[in-house]
Amino acid sequence: MKISIRISILSLFAALLVAICAIILSINYYTSRNFLVKSAENLLQLANINIEQQIANFLQPAQERLSLGTNLIKNKLINPESSPRQFSSFLFQMLQTLPSVSAISWTRPDGDFYLLSKQTDGGFRNELVLKNQKQMFDQKLDTYGAPVEKPLKQTTSFEAHLRPWYTEAIAAKKPVISDIYLFYPFGETTPTLGITLAHPIFDNNNKFLGVLAADIQLRTLSIFIANLHVTPNTTFFIFDNKDNVLAAKMLASYTGTQLPKIENLNNPWIQASFQAYQKNKKSIFLYDFDGKTYLAFYDNKNPLRNYIWQVTVAIALPITDIIGPLIGKLFISIATALFVLLAGLIIVWFIANAIAKPIIRLAKKARMIRRLELSFKIEIDSHIREIFDMEQSFNSMKQSIESFIRYVPVTLVKNLISSGDIAHVGGEYKTVTFLFSDITGFTSLSETMEPQKLMDYLSEYLGSMTKAIIEKNGTLDKYIGDAIMAFWNAPLSDKEHAMHACQTALQMFKNLKKLNQNWKEAGSDDRLSYTAIGDSVNLSNRIQDLNKIYGTQILISDTTYQLIKDYFEFRLIDNVTVRGKSQNGLVHELLAEKHQFGKKLPEYNSAFQLAFDRYQQGDWKKALIMFKNLTQLYPEDHLLTIFMERCENFIKNPPSDWTGVWKL
Repeated sequence: MKISIRISILSLFAALLVAICAIILSINYYTSRNFLVKSAENLLQLANINIEQQIANFLQPAQERLSLGTNLIKNKLINPESSPRQFSSFLFQMLQTLPSVSAISWTRPDGDFYLLSKQTDGGFRNELVLKNQKQMFDQKLDTYGAPVEKPLKQTTSFEAHLRPWYTEAIAAKKPVISDIYLFYPFGETTPTLGITLAHPIFDNNNKFLGVLAADIQLRTLSIFIANLHVTPNTTFFIFDNKDNVLAAKMLASYTGTQLPKIENLNNPWIQASFQAYQKNKKSIFLYDFDGKTYLAFYDNKNPLRNYIWQVTVAIALPITDIIGPLIGKLFISIATALFVLLAGLIIVWFIANAIAKPIIRLAKKARMIRRLELSFKIEIDSHIREIFDMEQSFNSMKQSIESFIRYVPVTLVKNLISSGDIAHVGGEYKTVTFLFSDITGFTSLSETMEPQKLMDYLSEYLGSMTKAIIEKNGTLDKYIGDAIMAFWNAPLSDKEHAMHACQTALQMFKNLKKLNQNWKEAGSDDRLSYTAIGDSVNLSNRIQDLNKIYGTQILISDTTYQLIKDYFEFRLIDNVTVRGKSQNGLVHELLAEKHQFGKKLPEYNSAFQLAFDRYQQGDWKKALIMFKNLTQLYPEDHLLTIFMERCENFIKNPPSDWTGVWKL
């Protein structure tokens, strides 16, 4: 008699799970509340220490850079008067390295004022105010600090020496931090709330030289706080002794012209925490609001007091954020749950064992079928009706697949099994990424190697390369001698096909040193051949051949580059028209995963791009000089040699139809 597996397993486990859940919930109800609260308080104190350090780190870089600038000016290593260009370059580099600073300024004793500020479009702006002439010169800079327009001259009444931070710095004769005030960033119409760090500079004879200052927008501090995380619902905010909120998550996009109060935070339980703090003046405490319990921490002795800034850092969160994770770790809950589970397992073991064994065996056979490992026979001895039916179905499916793979490639069958698609004679239009690979010098190698040894070598190589392709969901199209053709996004869809193809190319290079698997070739005349056709296939094959010309390893088309340029390191190679094509296109060399070259590669790419632009414009003399300068830093770069030879030839014999494209 065949017994239903559904009734025998589901009924038993349903009753067991209900019993376990009821016991665990009962124990959790009586868990010690004081223990959980104490644990939460300790966690919050640790979080506050971390927050204080991070807030200090937020202002400390600006303070350190200003101190550095003060010492350089004081010791005349940088002279704003005699070397204004060097001084401007120094301020530009300083501003680039300070993400929290929106502008850096220099005010002379006579009231002349110079300001370098960041712009919302990523560029910068120079502002020079001549006090006595009541004139301002305004000039926009690009992201590299180069002017993009002529200076604009206009009349202004701005007087920097009357600003509070200027007068306070001179009076104190030491670095000061201003109160929060409203200022309009140059070039913008929307006001913003911020602070200014000001450093007065006196020479060794106590002569006043000027004030070096940095502006920090409060929204930057709010953005910083918004990214802090302790628990999902933890809220951070900073307020001064007038209950003005200086920084909070909601202020990251605040555009008002006045400091908001705590009651403006639009968060009732946060307002309730502040009211409780005003009453008890405790640094850490529990309070109830709307039937729920919350935990709050208020600290007015944080690192900001070093800047003579009277502020309080506050943290509040629902106690449920802490209680939840701790409940599962309590000893009583764990011990009770283990006891119940152990008792249940003992009871179920003898009953489920007879059911589980054949199911496990069937699951193993199913995985083998999915991998198309079909050299076995399914024989499951079970009295359960459903298991018997599955055994018959698996045997029928196995026989069908064995017949099917006699006529179609095994790789395609695996893909069809995974996707559930039906193969159709014909084709479809899809955007795919192609990969061509071969062995440099294979023809010469084959002439000097014994046939059997050559086959062993080639088999080992193709097996390793094939593994790299399959691991990144690629479709192996064909082998052509030592060459490999593969593509992505067909027949199975792959949204990241370009990235996977590039990752495969990098992995293939790694595998060249670790060839430790053999590829077993199996195949027959295919009745249904799955392949890729079209202009892109021919273009990919031509691009592969360019490696031998340019001395590169992995080349990709500009179409693929545009899809994955943010995920890998590249360098521009050339703008070419490949053999058999009329249209030109850029080709790039894939070098490595992202962030493996530091600043060296971007600097090279920038310099090469400038030289390449000159080369395309037909200014070969200038391009030749720029390429030669690069060879001093990269003497082994074969690509630079190619372009220098071209420039020398073009200087002697200028082409009449030059378009900036190299034709092969």
